[in-house]
Amino acid sequence: MPNRSAHCSDAKDGLEKAEAALDKIMERNRIHRSNDKVVLKIGNVVPNLRSLVKLDLSNRRIGTDDAIQLAAIFAKNTTLTHVMLQENDIGDGGAMVIAYMLKHKNRTLKEITLDKNGVSPYGQRALRNAVYDDSSFKAMAKCNHVLQSFSSQSKIPTLTKKLAQMLRTKECAKEVLPNVLGWVTTKCDLNVVYSFKPILLNILEGRKGSRIWNSLFVAKCVGVSHNQKRDGE
Repeated sequence: MPNRSAHCSDAKDGLEKAEAALDKIMERNRIHRSNDKVVLKIGNVVPNLRSLVKLDLSNRRIGTDDAIQLAAIFAKNTTLTHVMLQENDIGDGGAMVIAYMLKHKNRTLKEITLDKNGVSPYGQRALRNAVYDDSSFKAMAKCNHVLQSFSSQSKIPTLTKKLAQMLRTKECAKEVLPNVLGWVTTKCDLNVVYSFKPILLNILEGRKGSRIWNSLFVAKCVGVSHNQKRDGE
């Protein structure tokens, strides 16, 4: 059976090496003999195109090694929101590195399409854990909550739905709830707070749920008011 921690460590090492290699490429700014490699062209061009938000790399014979280089590029990029990578051959190795990049680095991409890439259920699980890991509240908090889709056929649940699913499936939901409420209060905007109200009412008894919702809403409003006051000082 594959060692998950070893794969994660390899993915992290691979991404760090790719980032270092990409830095050297950008510093030298030279023309590569393998100029037909689409990934090398991307490494030279994308960082300078601040207005680029969509990148179509579908059916470009991109393999695992190329996926590692792309992950290094996307890890530093703050403008791209949509990347089409379907119909390539990144495999599980590429999926693992992309998953690590999404979970720990990039918070700009909203969609990265990976259909038809030879990714097994193991690689799919790594990608899923990048956006929804309910093994603990801490793991959930570290997930990527910006990405909306891995596929043209499906959408990733919103942050509110992820938290609701976690609370409903955990036997210790009432123990996890204070952490969830604290995180929603400090890290989320008012839209997420409002969408959390029916979840509280469903999970908890009506009166208790309403009381907790009122406390959550007041705490968030006080926090927003405090931040606005500080910005205006």
